[in-house]
Amino acid sequence: MSVIALLALGLLSLVVFGIFILLGGKSARDAARNIDNYAVYSSHGRVCPRCQAPLPTARMPTNMRQFLFGGWTCKRCGAELDKQGGLSS
Repeated sequence: MSVIALLALGLLSLVVFGIFILLGGKSARDAARNIDNYAVYSSHGRVCPRCQAPLPTARMPTNMRQFLFGGWTCKRCGAELDKQGGLSS
């Protein structure tokens, strides 16, 4: 009897653990959708706000901030742009 009870308790705990994982994953996913740091932006059709030069399709980061958080450096005027395409401060 005790072996069956232990198996049932183990199965119940796995089900409860699975429910917590699924609910936690959903809330983390929903939170990530509202944060801009996780968004993916394309440079297709975007231009530099300073000199109106088209941004390259393939992004090559020129510093660590661009490597970690995205962004471009305009090849024509040298303006540093954030990942949304605006001038970074």
